Amino acid sequence: MDITFLMDESELQSNRFVCLMTEEHRYDFAIINTRQFLGNSIVLSLQNHRMVLMCEEDIEDRDYWPQRLGIEAGDIEAVQSFLYGVLGALEPAELSY
Repeated sequence: MDITFLMDESELQSNRFVCLMTEEHRYDFAIINTRQFLGNSIVLSLQNHRMVLMCEEDIEDRDYWPQRLGIEAGDIEAVQSFLYGVLGALEPAELSY
């Protein structure tokens, strides 16, 4: 079986692991800031094993990320406020294709 690599790049990344507690729920996240994916950060829910690619603009889209990350409706505003603090603007990597 032949394998064709479409991309294979290494970079230094900022990784952050955060456990948040609201009044009734706990959320565990891994946040990977990378220049790949057009500068979007990888936000991974460690509880439901799902991830989303996000930038600051995506935080306002409450139809996009809360359901995928398993955020309860009453906690969206609190998690949204947290995300504004951690999703900084990164310059995207240059496209090489």
